[in-house]
Amino acid sequence: MKENPIRFQPTPNPNSMKFVFSKQVVQSGMEIFNSKEEAEKSEIAARLFEIDGLVGVFMMENFVSVNKMPGGNWGVIVPKVMDILKSL
Repeated sequence: MKENPIRFQPTPNPNSMKFVFSKQVVQSGMEIFNSKEEAEKSEIAARLFEIDGLVGVFMMENFVSVNKMPGGNWGVIVPKVMDILKSL
């Protein structure tokens, strides 16, 4: 498996975290998914929605942002997101 450098950073929204890649993850425009059903259109988003507590995925050029439920634990969610994104 090829490793992709990914860094994550908080956003002004405490329920959102941004994961920045060194490569392009969306060919053009942006992709927004607000439910598991919507996420079925994207392999990445569908895999992310398997994580308990995630309620949104936003992807654009070289980053993916995920939104969690209020009260969700980033300490649990971030490692799971990183595992999925590193497999890209």
